[in-house]
Amino acid sequence: MQPEADLPDNYYLTNFQALMDHSLKLYDDLLPDYAHAQLKAFKQCPQNAQQLFVRLVCRKGTFFRCDRLHYPEIDKLNEAAQALAEHGLLAINPPLDVTVQCALLTVPELRKQGAQGKRRDALVKHLISTAQPLELVFDVWQKPDTQLAALLSLFYFGNLQQDLSAFVLRDLGRQRYENYPLTTANRLFQHPEQPRLLLQLEKLLQALDTGESLPDTEALRQFLPATEVPMLPALQRRIYRLGRELERQQRLEEALHCYHLSQQPPARERTVRILARQQPEQALQHCQQIAATPLDVTEQSFAESFLPRLRRQLGGPAVPRKKQTWPEQQLSIPIALHHTDRIERLVLQHYQQQGWQGVWCENELPCALFGLLCWDVIFADLPGAFSHPFQRGPLDLHSPDFFQRRQTLFTDCFRGLEQHDNLSALLLQRWQQKQGIHNSFVSWKLDFEVLQQAIYCIPRNQLIALLRQLAFDCQHYRSGWPDLFLWCNDTHQPDWQLIEVKGPGDSLQASQKRWLHLFNSLSIPHHICHVKYHPAEENMGDDEPERDLPV
Repeated sequence: MQPEADLPDNYYLTNFQALMDHSLKLYDDLLPDYAHAQLKAFKQCPQNAQQLFVRLVCRKGTFFRCDRLHYPEIDKLNEAAQALAEHGLLAINPPLDVTVQCALLTVPELRKQGAQGKRRDALVKHLISTAQPLELVFDVWQKPDTQLAALLSLFYFGNLQQDLSAFVLRDLGRQRYENYPLTTANRLFQHPEQPRLLLQLEKLLQALDTGESLPDTEALRQFLPATEVPMLPALQRRIYRLGRELERQQRLEEALHCYHLSQQPPARERTVRILARQQPEQALQHCQQIAATPLDVTEQSFAESFLPRLRRQLGGPAVPRKKQTWPEQQLSIPIALHHTDRIERLVLQHYQQQGWQGVWCENELPCALFGLLCWDVIFADLPGAFSHPFQRGPLDLHSPDFFQRRQTLFTDCFRGLEQHDNLSALLLQRWQQKQGIHNSFVSWKLDFEVLQQAIYCIPRNQLIALLRQLAFDCQHYRSGWPDLFLWCNDTHQPDWQLIEVKGPGDSLQASQKRWLHLFNSLSIPHHICHVKYHPAEENMGDDEPERDLPV
């Protein structure tokens, strides 16, 4: 592991300037007037004032006591504040109402103002009731009430989760990222309404989470895009969340409109469920569309289970559900071993005693194979895929757009894998070329020999079918893979198999059932190993015979 680097005192200023330069380079035409004005003023300030500005815009809140702010690396703090005030980037001692003044004071300071009561809320209530301004013995600084830092971060990162702390994490260690171009032609945002809507929707959803009420129908329109605004996955996700809140409040027409705008799973499912109670014929049509063109596995499963219900609701015959089964085994392990090691390792040791070789790697194996063999498709230069220089994958990775926009690329990739003379050599070449570069699917801690063994054991048609499923819906298929990957050179047994380990009381998760269902359809050797414990003096052998049990 590389030692952590020491950050320079003004690292945050350098990082903010990177956000600013990036936004001006790629999004100059989309920046609102207030942002242009503030950035122009920022550039005219001396360095200590710039440092103070960045410190303040990254702090929560709008009003600050200057006697509580201490930044040793900023020279002449008061002069820096005065410079910001002269450029319109800070207000010093602005008019304040009593509520804001009280928020800046401690409990002892509130009592010195003549407040009566024991608790803070009682003290504040008393001072507000007097309607008299308070006497503050410190200067108050007010930063501009804008979303400049959030807007620049959104332009840079392409999401609302990352901020300037991402630079710190990068600078503290040596990390490598794929070299992909960042150009105006392929930038994420193409319309000025996209960033505005994202910021407003996020603010609204946060307010709803704190218990605030939904806006009325007229006020709600400002949060929804017009037809000419291109939709982004981040916008679709937030519009769906707004639709769910409207549905909970029984504002169903507005909820349906949000689901129509979103279209990302499970928006179409919610549409069908609402229509099923009001207009079952329309619900049937929508559900048939989902069944014909599912966007992910959750839509596929929903359509399979809900279509028979709708047909029955409209007078059709009842259709019994098919029971899915998969191979299961019972394994008895001494209870003493249970207290000293993980159950997965104990089961692996059991199979090793029977002549198998194997590894406990769970989801790391299929994800690494997918990430390495489909590397070029994952990092393909598409509009809106990459927004900043240190991404582990494209921004649309966990949306249906990931596969839909790259469907042709994936088709060509899988055709190439089918026709390749030596997949093992291709895998080794990719492993060596990309070693250490961040990829959302690849864990470089995984032993490369395990990957080579998988390439050797798994028939190519089955391997490509597994990769194709990951490509179609990596969000839901990057988890749930069985615990153990086993291989064996004994010709009397399958040369490889997958084992899902289940201890007492443990049941299959939905993500695991998805893989098992796929294994059945592809005839991939797999078992569910149910483990029970027995006293140490009992014989460990005599496993129960293999059987298929209903789930």
